[in-house]
Amino acid sequence: MRFSLLALALSLPCSDALAELRLPALVSDGMVLQQESDARIWGWANAGETVEVSASWGESAVPLSATANSDGRWSIELDTPTASGPHTVTISTTEESISVSNILIGEVWLCSGQSNMAMPVEGFKSQPVEGSQEAIINSRDDSLRLFPMKVQLAAEPAEDVTGTWQSATPESVSRFSAVGYFFGEKLRGTLDVPVGLILAARSSSAIESWLPSAAIKEFPPEDLIEQDPKIPHRAHSSLYNGMIAPISDYAIRGVLWYQGEGNRHHPLPYAKLLPSLIENWRQSFQSPELPFYFAQIAPNVERFNELTEQQDRAAFLRETQFQTAKNLPHTGMVVTLDIGSPHTIHPPKKREVADRFAYFALRELYGYTSIGASGPVFERVTFEDDTAILHFTGMAKGFLNYEVPLEQFTIAGSDRVFHPATAVCKRDGTVHVSSDQVQDPVAVRYAWKNWTEASLFDSAGLPASSFRTDQWSW
Repeated sequence: MRFSLLALALSLPCSDALAELRLPALVSDGMVLQQESDARIWGWANAGETVEVSASWGESAVPLSATANSDGRWSIELDTPTASGPHTVTISTTEESISVSNILIGEVWLCSGQSNMAMPVEGFKSQPVEGSQEAIINSRDDSLRLFPMKVQLAAEPAEDVTGTWQSATPESVSRFSAVGYFFGEKLRGTLDVPVGLILAARSSSAIESWLPSAAIKEFPPEDLIEQDPKIPHRAHSSLYNGMIAPISDYAIRGVLWYQGEGNRHHPLPYAKLLPSLIENWRQSFQSPELPFYFAQIAPNVERFNELTEQQDRAAFLRETQFQTAKNLPHTGMVVTLDIGSPHTIHPPKKREVADRFAYFALRELYGYTSIGASGPVFERVTFEDDTAILHFTGMAKGFLNYEVPLEQFTIAGSDRVFHPATAVCKRDGTVHVSSDQVQDPVAVRYAWKNWTEASLFDSAGLPASSFRTDQWSW
């Protein structure tokens, strides 16, 4: 795909051509720096030139210095205090000085993915976001800062991105990611600290577009989507190079990821691609335990209920996301099984998705350990006579309902024919599943369809993911 991105690569800024002192787009007026971190400030100057950086807080008020390398790039790490502001950072050489003002120190999150992350608070045409009017009206908050990044594709890692920091206002919020904004709003209201949200999203993108080229090379061609010069935003590594690599020096608290629809026709390799993306982004941001929370794709498009090789296999992709959350530390998966819409891949209930992202962050990072985040998590199955007994974790206070028949469960015997099943929650934290048509069950599936509706919830109203106990190939 290099040929289709060549013009983009040639149009990127060149440090050799611009020797004066300059800063990346993220390091600019109104930025939010991650509190209590080694926040990196970087930029470009003449090769060999000494650059001094000072900040308006604590020991960082004493200038630190760095020398620009042969490419003109320099960087300095500033120790940031607890949430506060506004502050100023001054960057100087012997010939010029830049003052970055109105800086807040708080919590910084990267919001990335495809259209469900890109979908703005005002919604898409004929595809609304629930509650958008009130959200926009009440959005004014100078301590919630937004950095919507212009989509940029690149054949090689770009030097910088295009974007500006904006305070939350009705105008800026209406065009910003609904999931991102509602998440930031929840953190602001709960933590009472400044919040910065960086948005890097592209509709219709595949996960391969967000992986660095070194990671792509680790996969055989059959595990990767086929590239098409007519669809440059699905070119391997193009969005990583254009939008993630240039910002990877910026200190962030964590990542919100909402993507998967672009890979739903090729779901099984996602079980390896998603963990690879998480691990590679952690390397890029130099944070081995970087919190990475992702949203499971929601049920949609009921005409694809029958799972065949030719049709959508969204249930299998949801499974790969589920397994990633179970197996990879410092991750969390937002289950969306109860908020899908049968005829669109863009569910209007974006606040629910954002709230569930926030539950993970609040529970795992900010000390709110008494709240739930995941809903019931299927752990294992045992069999007693004609009954399958499903065991779960992730429920401190049990299920939402007991002894009430649950929908969307099927059960099969050794003939591998699935039949509708009776399923009920028990107070010991198990679900008992059976059918008069299956005397010796060997497998159970829950909500194993592309379009389905959730019936299994924990006491906090959080849904369980679809799951299966078998490993059959269909």
